[in-house]
Amino acid sequence: MILSTSIGIGYQVDWRHVHKLMLGAARETKAFLEDPEPFVWQRNLGDYAFAYELNVFTRSPTQIGQIESELKRNLLDAFNEAGVEIMTPAVSALQGCQSSGHPA
Repeated sequence: MILSTSIGIGYQVDWRHVHKLMLGAARETKAFLEDPEPFVWQRNLGDYAFAYELNVFTRSPTQIGQIESELKRNLLDAFNEAGVEIMTPAVSALQGCQSSGHPA
């Protein structure tokens, strides 16, 4: 199963820094797989923020609520510690990876 979480980050923050923070938060989340690796896509140019989507893989779909919660805590911690404001969040879970092009 793939879990996707989107956040909006202001344009003043370098995209490379955002990717590093998001991937670090994913690696701190216990139920995610290292293979395939988590990945980040840049999704949308908004009025005030750029939308980034973090995609991570898990074999624990029955624990999706706990996994989402831990991931969100880790994202908050990573961005707060770096002094980067999260402007807009969204989360979704998909079975398989048809839309991502990555194998399940």
